[in-house]
Amino acid sequence: MPSSEEMKAAMRSYVERLNAADLEGVLALFTDDATVEDPVGAGVHSGAEAVRAFYAMAIASGARLSIVGPQRGSTSDAAAMALDVLVAPPGAPTMKVGVIETMRFNEAGKIVEMRAYWGPEDMAPAD
Repeated sequence: MPSSEEMKAAMRSYVERLNAADLEGVLALFTDDATVEDPVGAGVHSGAEAVRAFYAMAIASGARLSIVGPQRGSTSDAAAMALDVLVAPPGAPTMKVGVIETMRFNEAGKIVEMRAYWGPEDMAPAD
């Protein structure tokens, strides 16, 4: 199992790659059978093709992530981080979304599950 620090480092790499609009780099962090649920309750994107489509859409929306608090690891296979996400969909105003993301990892340190906790009350126009 990856250490707490290894999981946190993978999460920081995820933020860096997404902010660089590096779709292939983001996808390289995930297993082929990974799941993404963003936001939790809105349905699960399961498997390589669905995860690719989700992150391609996120990059096209201009999503930019900032870690806004301490990352939290575990003695198990999961870690969490608080983010502010700026999203600028075409033709819409830029929004800031407060998010808590959790990730589970496999033995090799790849992401097997990403869950993003946020709702309408966590969205506001960006400054």
